[in-house]
Amino acid sequence: MDQTWHPAVQVVINGPSQAPVHSSNGPSQRLGRPLPVDEALKYSPMSSAPVFGLDSILRPDVGRSSSTAPINHIIQAGRTVMNDLDSEIRSGKEESARLETSREYLQQLLHGDQLTEFKFKAPTGGKNIGAHRSNSSIPDGPLSDRKDLAPFAKMMLESTDIAFRYSTPTNAKSQSQRAAFSHQPTISVNQPPSQYHKTPQFQSQPEVVIPVKPVYIHSNTPGSPKRRKLNGEGEEGLVTLRLKAQKEEADAALLKLQDLLHEVFEAEDKLEPDTSAAPTNSESFNSLFTGANALETNGLILSSDAHTHLQKAMKKVASFKRLQDIPSDYFNRIQKLCERCIMPAQTPDLKLDDPSNETECQEWLRKLDDMFNSLLAISTLLLTMSGRQTERGLCPEDLIEAIPTVLNQTFDNCIIPAVESRPGGKDAQYFQLFAAQKRTIGNLIHQSKKALTLFADFISRIDISEGTITAIEFFAAKLIFVENSHNDKDSAVGYQKYESLRRSAMDILAKIFSKYPVQRPFILDEILVSLEKLPSTRQSARQFKLVDGKNIQLLTALVLQLVQTTALEAPSSRTFKSKRQLAAPVDENGSEDEDDELLGDGKGQDYSESDEELSPSEASLERLATKVNRLYDNAVRSAQYIVKFIVQRAMTSTKTGDQPYRNILDLFTEDLINVLGSTDWPGAELLLRILASHMIGIADLDKSPATAKSMALELLGWMGSAISDLAVTAQHLIPAMEESDSDLTEYLRQLFDDHSRRALHAQDLIVPNGPYRVTLEYLLQDRSSDNWQLTSARGYYLAQWAKTICSMYYNADDKDEIAPDSNADELVDLLTNMFSDSRWLETHKNFNLVSNPHGRFAYILTVLNMSFCKAFDTILKVLLNSITSDQAKVRSRSLKSVIYMLEKDPSLLDRDASVMRVILRCATDASPMVRDSALSLIAKCIVLKPGLEEEGCWSILACAADPTAGVRKRCMALLKDIYLRTSRTELRLAILDSFLQRTGDTEDSVATIARQTFEEIWLAPFYESIDSVQDGPRLKVALGEQVDLLVKLVQRSEPALETLGASLKTVLSSKSKSASSNFKVCKAMVSMMFEKLVEDTGALGKEHQQALLQTITVFAKANAKTFSPDQLEALHPYIGHLVTADDLFIFRSVVVIYSCVLPYLSSSHNTLLKEVQNDLFKSVAKLGRSELNEVMACLWTINGVLQNTERLVKLTISVLKGIQQTRNVDLSDAAKSDVLARARSYIRIAGCVGKHCDLEKYEPHFKAAFPAWKGGSVAGLMVDAIIPFTLPKQPLELRIMALESLGSICQSWPAQFGREESRRVLSLVFEEDNANLQNIVLKAFAEFFAMHEGKSEKSILSAAELEAQENTTRLGGSLKASDNDGAAALIAQHFLRNMLRVAQSRQDAYALTAIELIASINRQGLVHPKECAGVLVSLETSTVASIAKVAFDTHKMLHQQYESMFEREYMRAVQEAFQYQRDIVGDSNGALTRPYTAKLGPLFEIIKTSNSRYQKKFLSNLCSKVNFELRDLDVSGSPPEHLLLSRFVSQNLAFLDYGQLTELHATIGFMERIVSSTGTVVAHAIETDIFPSRIEVPGEPVQFMVPTPDPSGNPQFLQPPPQNLRVLATAAASLSMLWEARSYLRRLYGVSTHIRNKDGKGTAKELNKAPTKVHGITGDKFWESIVRNMTTLDTQENMIAKCREFATLLAIDDEFKVSEEDADGDLDAPGDVDDMGTPLGASNGNRPAKRKNSFSGSVTLKRPRGRKPSVGRRRTSSEPDDELAWQ
Repeated sequence: MDQTWHPAVQVVINGPSQAPVHSSNGPSQRLGRPLPVDEALKYSPMSSAPVFGLDSILRPDVGRSSSTAPINHIIQAGRTVMNDLDSEIRSGKEESARLETSREYLQQLLHGDQLTEFKFKAPTGGKNIGAHRSNSSIPDGPLSDRKDLAPFAKMMLESTDIAFRYSTPTNAKSQSQRAAFSHQPTISVNQPPSQYHKTPQFQSQPEVVIPVKPVYIHSNTPGSPKRRKLNGEGEEGLVTLRLKAQKEEADAALLKLQDLLHEVFEAEDKLEPDTSAAPTNSESFNSLFTGANALETNGLILSSDAHTHLQKAMKKVASFKRLQDIPSDYFNRIQKLCERCIMPAQTPDLKLDDPSNETECQEWLRKLDDMFNSLLAISTLLLTMSGRQTERGLCPEDLIEAIPTVLNQTFDNCIIPAVESRPGGKDAQYFQLFAAQKRTIGNLIHQSKKALTLFADFISRIDISEGTITAIEFFAAKLIFVENSHNDKDSAVGYQKYESLRRSAMDILAKIFSKYPVQRPFILDEILVSLEKLPSTRQSARQFKLVDGKNIQLLTALVLQLVQTTALEAPSSRTFKSKRQLAAPVDENGSEDEDDELLGDGKGQDYSESDEELSPSEASLERLATKVNRLYDNAVRSAQYIVKFIVQRAMTSTKTGDQPYRNILDLFTEDLINVLGSTDWPGAELLLRILASHMIGIADLDKSPATAKSMALELLGWMGSAISDLAVTAQHLIPAMEESDSDLTEYLRQLFDDHSRRALHAQDLIVPNGPYRVTLEYLLQDRSSDNWQLTSARGYYLAQWAKTICSMYYNADDKDEIAPDSNADELVDLLTNMFSDSRWLETHKNFNLVSNPHGRFAYILTVLNMSFCKAFDTILKVLLNSITSDQAKVRSRSLKSVIYMLEKDPSLLDRDASVMRVILRCATDASPMVRDSALSLIAKCIVLKPGLEEEGCWSILACAADPTAGVRKRCMALLKDIYLRTSRTELRLAILDSFLQRTGDTEDSVATIARQTFEEIWLAPFYESIDSVQDGPRLKVALGEQVDLLVKLVQRSEPALETLGASLKTVLSSKSKSASSNFKVCKAMVSMMFEKLVEDTGALGKEHQQALLQTITVFAKANAKTFSPDQLEALHPYIGHLVTADDLFIFRSVVVIYSCVLPYLSSSHNTLLKEVQNDLFKSVAKLGRSELNEVMACLWTINGVLQNTERLVKLTISVLKGIQQTRNVDLSDAAKSDVLARARSYIRIAGCVGKHCDLEKYEPHFKAAFPAWKGGSVAGLMVDAIIPFTLPKQPLELRIMALESLGSICQSWPAQFGREESRRVLSLVFEEDNANLQNIVLKAFAEFFAMHEGKSEKSILSAAELEAQENTTRLGGSLKASDNDGAAALIAQHFLRNMLRVAQSRQDAYALTAIELIASINRQGLVHPKECAGVLVSLETSTVASIAKVAFDTHKMLHQQYESMFEREYMRAVQEAFQYQRDIVGDSNGALTRPYTAKLGPLFEIIKTSNSRYQKKFLSNLCSKVNFELRDLDVSGSPPEHLLLSRFVSQNLAFLDYGQLTELHATIGFMERIVSSTGTVVAHAIETDIFPSRIEVPGEPVQFMVPTPDPSGNPQFLQPPPQNLRVLATAAASLSMLWEARSYLRRLYGVSTHIRNKDGKGTAKELNKAPTKVHGITGDKFWESIVRNMTTLDTQENMIAKCREFATLLAIDDEFKVSEEDADGDLDAPGDVDDMGTPLGASNGNRPAKRKNSFSGSVTLKRPRGRKPSVGRRRTSSEPDDELAWQ
C-alpha cells in the first residue's frame, strides 16, 4: 500500500437524538458528534490484550464496538501522570529529563506521517453547521483552547505542529450518490452474519466510509463531468473517469467476496451439530465442503474449489486495498474453517516406505490430497490477514506456528524426495511413482510456492514468535540446497517446477533477514555451514538462472539478496524500535561479539526514531545521512560477515583438500564477477569490494602463508580483469544506445568519455537526473513490483546513491554540511521522497522510457566509479609488488594474475613502463615456476602489444636452454607461436636455431617436441599445396623464402648443420607419420636450392654459395633420393677448379653430395661418373684428411658402379712405395722438410684408402709390387708401413698423421687392433704425457665402438663380413665371434684404465671422448661393472652437461642391472667424486648455489630407484664419511682434507631430495648418532686440554666451575700445543657442519623436536609419504654457517671459539623446551630415545658416558636433575634457533 496516501475516513454517529438535516441540494445529511474518551475507547483495541504480545499494538478497528468494558483505571493513571508533569512545569523544571523524554515520545506519536488523517465531512448546509457549532460547548478558536489547556498540554501544543483542515462540502449529486449507496444492503457490512437475512433497521452506531485510493493529480480543480474534454486541458477529467471506474470495480469485487462469504456461512450454518459429519445432498454444500481422506478433522472442511474461489475473491479485493472493509467476524469464521485442516496436518505420517506396494501408494496419495487442501487452507488463512488490520483481524498464534510444521511435512515427505529422485539406482521405483504422479506433485509444489509467498508477505508485516521464525529458517535453508536435476529427463516432476519454489524459499529467508537483525548470524551460518555438508557436485552447481540466461550458484544469489535486503527499511513494531536503541553489550575487552556485527541497525550511532521515517516537509541532509548510514551499514556488516566467514576457512584449505571452502570461494568470486554489471544485483559491488580488501590485506601481510597469498593473488587477478571487462562492456553498449539517437545517449556517452580520461568527478554522477536516476527508473519500468529480489535491488541501489551523496555533502564528524551546491537541496528532497515511498518515482519520472542499453550503461557507469572499480590501480600495484616476493609460489601466482589482467586490458602496458621491466626480470628468476609464468606473461604481452615482440622474443630465447625441462618446453611452445606470427627475419632465424638445438636436448621429451615443432613450422605448411598445380607459383615463392631462411640459418650458425641433418633424417624416416609428404616437400626444396645455385651463380657471393651448398649437403646426407641426376651434373664444374680455400670448401660440399647420391645412380650415367672420378683422382694429393676421406668414400662409391678398381690399386701401391722410401730417412732434420711433407701426404692417403677401400682381393698386385711382403692382409701391409712413423723418435706432426691413419685403418679392419705391434704402439702413447696423441687414439677407439654398437655405419664391409651377414643364421650369428668382438674386448681389457684416467683428469672434449668410450664398453658388458663405478659417480658431478649426462645414463643402466654389486662401491665412488670436484672442477663444496643443489643429487636419484633399506644403508654410509677417530685425524693441509670432505658430505646431505619421510628421519638419526658418539670424545678432549678443570673433592657433588676471567674479559683457558688445538678445532668444525645439516633438514621439512618417528612408531603409511618442505625456509643461513665453520683454522681465536661453541652444544640442550605439562610426564618414558639418535654425549645405551668435567667455559650451568639429554634437542648454531631466522 502506498505509504504517502492516508485514507479519508468519515466517522458518522447517527441515532434518534440527532434528526437528519436536510439541505436544499439533496437528501438529509447526518451530523456527527465527537465521542468522549470513555466512549471512544471501547471501539479501540487498547482494552484487550494483543494476540501476539505487547509488542504488537495494532491500529483501531472502527468497524464495530468492543465487547470489553471501559478501562477507567488506565484513564485515571494517565491523569495522574499528567498532573505530575503539570506540577513539574509549574515548579520551573522545564529542563527535567522526564519532561524532555515525555515530550519527545509524544511528538513521535503525533508525527504527521505516522497518523491516519481523519477527514470529518461537514454538511453543505451552512446554517445547520453554524447552529450545531453554536450549541456546542467547544470554544471558538485556538486561543480560547490554549487558555484552558494544562501546562504540559499547552507545552505540547506549542512545540508540535500538526496540520489540520476542513474538507470542502461535496455537491448535491455526490451527496445523493453517497446516500443512495449507503442505503444499499450490500454495503451494510457492519451487520453480523446471523442477521444477514433480516431487513436492516435503523440503529445508533458508527459507520465508516472509506473512499478508493486517489491517483496523483497536479491540479486541484476538478473538471465538470458533463463537459470533460479528451485533450491536454481535460487531463483531470480523465483522472476522474479512471477514479470512478476503479471505484466501481472495487465495489463489485467487494460485493462478490461478500456474497461468497455469505454463501459459505449459510452452508456452515446448515450443518447441525448432530449431523455435521454427515454429507448433505445440497449441490452448494458439495462444492463448498468436503470430508478429509486421512486427516482426523473436527467436522467437514472447506473444499479445494471453495478455497480457490475465496482466494481469488480476496486477492481481488486486496488489490484495491478494501479488504479491511470486511468485518473481522467474517474472517474469524473463515480462519476457524481453515484451522480444521491445518492443525491435523501437522502430524500425519507422509513417509512412503514401499513404492511397489499398491495399497500403500494409494493411501499415500489420499494423504497428499489432504495436504494439498491444507496448503490451500494456509493460503486462505494468510489472505484473511493480508490487509491493514488490528490484532483482532489476526488468528491465534498457535495456528500461525502450525504453518511451518505443515509446510515442513510436505517438503520432507513428498516434494524433496520427488525432486531428488533419479531414474537409476536405488531410487528407481520412487522415480517411477513420482513420475506417474507428476501432475499431483506438481500441483503440490505450485501450491507450496503460493503459500510460501503469502507467508513471506505476512511475516514481513507482522511480528511473530521466535520459534516460528526458526522453523521457517530451517525449512527455507533446506529447500534452497535441494539437489534438483539439470534436465527434465532426470526429473520426476520437471526441472523448472521446483526452481520457483526454491526462489520463494530464498525470498522468505531474505524477508526474515531484513526484518529480524537478530536472526542474521543464524541464517548466514546455517547457509554457509550447510553448504559445506553438501557433495562437491552440489557445491559447485550453478542452478540459479539469471535474466540474461547465465547461471550462478544458489549461495551467491541468496547471499546477494540477503545483503541487498538489509539496505531496505524493515517494517517493525514500536517495541522493536525501542529495543533497537539499546546499546549493544560488549565484552571485557570492549570488543563486540562477531555475530553482533550483524545485529546492527545503527548500533553505536546517535539517532532517534524520528530519523527513521523521513517526510518531504522535514527533509534535511543530516536526517537523510543518519537514515542512509544506518541502512547502508546494515548491508556492509552483512557483507563483511559473509566474506570473512568464507575467506577465513578458505585460507586453511586447498582446492583438492577435504574442506570445500577454497573452491566455494573461487565459485563465489566468479559469480560475483559475472553479475557485477547486472542491474538486478547491485550488492555484488559491495561484496567484491570487501573481498578485494581482504585479499589485498592477505597479499600485503608478510606473515601470510604462501598458500593464502597465492589464493589472494589469484582472486585479485580475477577481480582486476572483471573491472577491465566492465569497462569493455560499457564500450560495447554505446553502439546500441546510439540507435535511439537521444539526448540521454549523448549525455551518458560524454560521462563515459570523461571517465575514460579520468576526468569524471563524483558530483557529475550523483546529480538529480544523472545515471543513478536513469538506472532506478529503468529498474521500475516493466518490472514486477512484487518481485522481492528486484525490490531489494532497487532499495540497495537507492541506499548506495544516497550514501554517495551524503559522503560528499555531509561530514558526520562535524555534524555539518560540506560545501553544498545547487543540487544538494534537490537531491535531499528527491531521495527523501523516494525513501518515503518506494513507488514515488513511478509517478515522477524524468525519462519517458529508458531502454535496456541505456539502463545497463548508466548502471555500469555508476559501478565503474564506485570503490571496487576505483581499486584497480591498487590491485595492480599489489600484483606487481608480489612479483618480487621471496616465495617462488607467490611470484608465480602473481605473474599468472597479471597475465589474466593483461588479457582483458592490454593498455596496462602503456599505463606503467615498469610493468614490462618487472616481467622481463622474472624470466631470469631462480625459481623454475616463476620463470615459466614469466615466459607465458611475456608471450601474452607480445600478442597484446606487438611493439614488444623483439624485446620479449629475445628474453624467451634466452630461456630456451633453461636447466628445467618444463621451462624449455614452454619456450618452444611460445616461440612456435611467435615464429608463425612474426615477419622479422632475424627473429625467425633465431627461433629456428633454437629449435634445432633443442632437437639434441638431453631430455628425450624435449628433443621429441623440438623435432615435432620443427616439422610443423617448416614442412607442414606445404603439405596441401605440394601436389596442387594451381598453387604452383605461390608454392614456388613460399619455398624460395623458406630456402633463403634455411641458407641464412646455416650461414650464421655452425651447429645448425648437424642438428638440421638429424632432424631431417627423423622427419624423412619411415617412422614419421608424414614421411611421404615430408619427402615431397624436401625434394621440392632441393630443386629450389639447385635453381638458386645454377640461375643465380653470378649474383651469389662466395659465402652465400658455400652456405647454399652446405644446406644441399645436409639434405643429401638425410635422404639421397631427394636428388636427381640432372642436379648432380650441375655440380660437376665445382670439383674441377680447386685453387683457393673457398674452392676447397665448395669442393668438399660437392664431394659429400656425390658420396651420398652417386650410389643410387644407374650405369646409364657412366659418362658423368667417369668424369667425376677423373677429377677426384686429380685432387687427391691436394686435400687434407677430412676432404680426402670424403673423396675416397666417393671414389669407392663410383668404383662400385664402374668396377675399375685398378686405378685405386695403383694409387695405393704408389703411396706405399713412397712411405717405404722415407722409412729410413731422418725426418727430424729440418733440411728434409720436403721429404717430411711428402711422407705425411703419403701416410694420409694410405690411411684414407685403408679406411674406405677394400683391396683385399687384389693381394697379387701388392705382392708383385712388394716382393719382400709375405702376403696376408692388404690392410696389414698398410699398417706395417705406417707403424714406424708412430714411434716417439719421429716428428710430432708426423706421429699425429701416422696415428690418425693407423686408427682409420684399424676401424675398418678391427683385426689390426689385435696385432702385437699395433697394441704396443697405442700403449706407448698413453705412457707419454701428450694429451693430443692420447685423444687421437681415444677418438679412433670411440669411432670403432660406435661402429661396433651400430650407432654409425662402417666405411666398408669386407667380403667375409658381407658373407657372414648373408649366410649366418640367428643361432650361428649369436655364437660366432668376429674380428669386431675381439678387437672390442682387447681394447677394453688393455686400455680401460687409460680411459678412466683421462676421463677423471680433465673437463673438456678429451674427457667427453673418454667417458663415451667407457659408456660404450659398459653397455657391451666388456668389463666388470664395479671398475667404472667411481668414474661414473665422479663425472655425474661434472659441470659439463654432456659429460654428466653420459655418466648418469650409464650409471643408471648399470645400477638397475647390478644393484647389489654397486652398493659396496658407492663410498669409494663418493670419495672419488670429492677428489674430482676438489682437483679437477676446483670446487670442493658439496652443493651448487642458486638454487642449492646437491652435487651427489644424480647419484641419489639413481639410488632412490632401490628399496628403502638400500637407501638407508647408503645414507648411513655417507654420514659415516664424516666420522673419524680423534687420535688418527689427519689435519695436514690447509684446510685439512677431512674438513673439506666433511663439508662436501654435509652439504650434500642437506640438499639431497629425499623421497620418503622414513629416509629423511633415518638420515637425521644417523647424523645425530655420529655427533653424539664421536662428539662426546671430542668435547671431553676439549674440556681436558683447553679449558681449566677443577679438582674434584670426594664427597662433594660434582658441579661446574665458573672460570675467572682474565683482565681482558675473556675466560681463562690452557694453551695447548698448536697441533693439538688444530686437531680439536678440525674435529669440532667437522661435527658442527654435520650438526648444522641435521638442523637445517629438521627446519626445512618441519620435523618437530617432540616427534620421535622411529620404525616402531607411526604407521608405515605415514613414513612412506613424501616429506613436505616448509615455505620460506632457504639454505642461505645453513650455507653461511658452513662458511663460518670453514674459517675455524684461520686464527687461534677462531679455533678456541669453535671448541667452546662445540662444547656448549654438547653440554647444554637448548632446543628442547620442557613444557609444564610434560615436566613430569613423557620425558623419561621408555623409548624416548629411539632410532632418531641417542643423546648427545652418549656412547652406548641410553645414558651418556661419564666425563670428568662436563664443561667449563664462558657460561657454566648445572645439568637439570631428572632430565635425560637427547639427540635432536640441541641448538643448531650459535644463533637463536628460530624458524624465522632461516627465512
